[in-house]
Amino acid sequence: MNARELLISLGRETFLVIDQLLNAVLLGLAALVMAVVTGNPQNPAYSDETLSAHAWRAEKRDKPWGKFFRPVIDWMFLWQKPDPTIAVNGVVVTGHCQRAYLKEKLKRGLPPEYRE
Repeated sequence: MNARELLISLGRETFLVIDQLLNAVLLGLAALVMAVVTGNPQNPAYSDETLSAHAWRAEKRDKPWGKFFRPVIDWMFLWQKPDPTIAVNGVVVTGHCQRAYLKEKLKRGLPPEYRE
């Protein structure tokens, strides 16, 4: 890898760490508050999950915040090109949040040594 590629990789990894930290802290605190207020256990925010993947997961569980934020996040990332290797029933996934969720399930965020 040359210096430019390393710098791009460092930027991408740093952005992902911040994204995962916000997911764990903000949504973890929100789940805690909702559990205390409603008395019902809430689904957790996972430390290795991005806000995008969590938004997709929340929308699929009919959570209001997922229904609101998933389209907003998808809109923010319209500039990204779909990954042709991420498909459902042979159709390439175009939405950012669904791609993020599927990448989590496929363990694409892990270093290659950990994917086996």
